[in-house]
Amino acid sequence: MERKLVSRVVNPPGNREVLVSLTRSGLAVHDVIVAGALERTQRLWMALAQTSSPP
Repeated sequence: MERKLVSRVVNPPGNREVLVSLTRSGLAVHDVIVAGALERTQRLWMALAQTSSPP
């Protein structure tokens, strides 16, 4: 199943390179993944703050 999350274009000056970039769909998926990661990180920090005792 091809989701078309990235686009590939041959680099014109040197035909041996391929330029890869996220499509709009790829950017949308990226944003969802980053939002989830930030939420998990925040929950972890909150849990650590609740379990640690001040010095």
